Amino acid sequence: MAGMARQQTARLMKWRAGVFRFLLLAAYAGLLVRMGYLQTVKVDEFRRYASQDRKQETKLPAERGRILDRNGRVLAYNVEECTVYVTPRIIGDKRLAAKVIARNIGVPEEDVLSLLTSRTRRFVLARSVPVENAVRLRQELLALGPAPRINGVEVEHRSRRVYPLGSVGAKVIGAVNSAGVPVAGVEAWANDLLKGIPGLLEADFDRSGKPIPTRLRTTTPPRPGRDVILTIDSRLQFAVEQALEEQVRKFGASSGSCIVMDPATGEILALAEYPSFDPNRLKPEDVKSRRVEPSTLTHLYEPGSTVKLFTAAAALEHGLSGVTTRCTGVIKVGSATVRCPCSVRRTEPGAPVTVKRMLQYSCNTEAVALARRMGPETLYRELEKFGLLDKVEVRGLGRTVAGRLPDPRKPDQKWSQMRLANVAFGQGVATSRIALTAAYAAVANGGTLLRPQIIREVRDPSGVRVQGFRRDILGRVLEPEESARLKEYLAAVVTDGTGKNAAVEGVPTGGKTGSAQIPAAGGRGFEPGGYITSFCGIAPLDDPAVVALVTVERPRGSTHGSAVAAPVFRQVAAKALWCIGKAVRSHVAGRGATQGFGGAGRATEG
Repeated sequence: MAGMARQQTARLMKWRAGVFRFLLLAAYAGLLVRMGYLQTVKVDEFRRYASQDRKQETKLPAERGRILDRNGRVLAYNVEECTVYVTPRIIGDKRLAAKVIARNIGVPEEDVLSLLTSRTRRFVLARSVPVENAVRLRQELLALGPAPRINGVEVEHRSRRVYPLGSVGAKVIGAVNSAGVPVAGVEAWANDLLKGIPGLLEADFDRSGKPIPTRLRTTTPPRPGRDVILTIDSRLQFAVEQALEEQVRKFGASSGSCIVMDPATGEILALAEYPSFDPNRLKPEDVKSRRVEPSTLTHLYEPGSTVKLFTAAAALEHGLSGVTTRCTGVIKVGSATVRCPCSVRRTEPGAPVTVKRMLQYSCNTEAVALARRMGPETLYRELEKFGLLDKVEVRGLGRTVAGRLPDPRKPDQKWSQMRLANVAFGQGVATSRIALTAAYAAVANGGTLLRPQIIREVRDPSGVRVQGFRRDILGRVLEPEESARLKEYLAAVVTDGTGKNAAVEGVPTGGKTGSAQIPAAGGRGFEPGGYITSFCGIAPLDDPAVVALVTVERPRGSTHGSAVAAPVFRQVAAKALWCIGKAVRSHVAGRGATQGFGGAGRATEG
């Protein structure tokens, strides 16, 4: 019985072993078949998968286009440079590494070796290494092969934006930050033109993730950006910034600005602000505080008596040029009193004040009398017509902020008598400096309001012009005879009025002074002793080539545009006329050629 049991057990074990061998052979055969299938039928598909895993596409940065002034002087360009990083702890042969690095970056070998032996972690060994030196260093490292004795040396290539004139024109040009992102000015507005189109680099990578040098393929080459040519004249820009800084410092003022425009085209020849910034040394606080932005576009101000020109324009248009008044120095507006500091009552007591004399002596009394005759809606439409209340797109810099003034045509925005009086002489209305300059340019050119522009043309990298910009007419705001009459009034301001300090010797000049209180930060009342002084002028009056607006904020010692802003206009206009080749008396031209190189609101007399 026991023997039969053993025999049965032995047969069962033998059967099981046979089954196991069969299954093992079947599995082995199946594996062989599967391997054969994958290596023959599926081989192309797996090769494609392997290739895709090994390949990567990398963007090749495009060279950013240059920014140039109207005469071809470069204002912004890119320089290619490299940085050398080292990780000493993984460099096997530090002396060999020091020898190879030193002869390519121009540093003594012993100095490099000292750094490699005294530190262990990754650090920057050299910045701003010329591209040709970096390429030579990289080639020598590749020639040494992947041996551990030279690992730990890396060369990083980058492009850096350079502004050769430093802070000159910075508020126009703008800046590019360390990440290559434009933050303001033409750099930001024209970024799509300047940045170019990146290329694509296809590469095979080894197991460690490093590119295989023999398997680099450029599938799409980068297209460099285009060059942008500005309307700015860098010679004039330099002189304007220097004159503005000197005047701000002389009067202990908080800031100043100046815009110079060609009234025939709307081209901005110079745009300066002080203080400014250096785009080569861009700081986070420059961007955070918005110092990089041109406040002549982005900030409003109350222009004071420079607005009286448009009160006069409305008077001419509506047949009120014969309206006269007598200035006693005070104006009763309801229960309040507005003072007039003009000199008419002192120089010619009892003499009637005409529209011309209103501008000549900056008389508030006549301005209010005219405004009362016209009414709020007429005065509002006049300011609106001249673009002082609109957002204006400045080609090259972007949109201005809209002016601020309630619309008396709307039931909920009716003006009080005090508002009407204030607006007549430039308080209670806010506009941008660029809008005021463009409005004066319309008076200068015979009555055509033009769009201000800062970009003249665009060229491809080879220098071929691909896009030009013509003057852009926004509207007709004056008849030629009205323009001529207003220029006659502005001439009287400079020859025998508040603007004598703006006179350019040998050049018929006209303009208007202005001074206005600065509204308090809370929106109610005005800053104690805070004034913004201004002068906006035209030269020459008989053939206008230059319109310039100068503003100086919070000056000490004087609050009159005649004393603070007008002298800057004189310097700027003389230099501008020299730069554009206008005939000026030789001694003036010579000086210009060397210069700069080597309750109720109250408006004062200006």
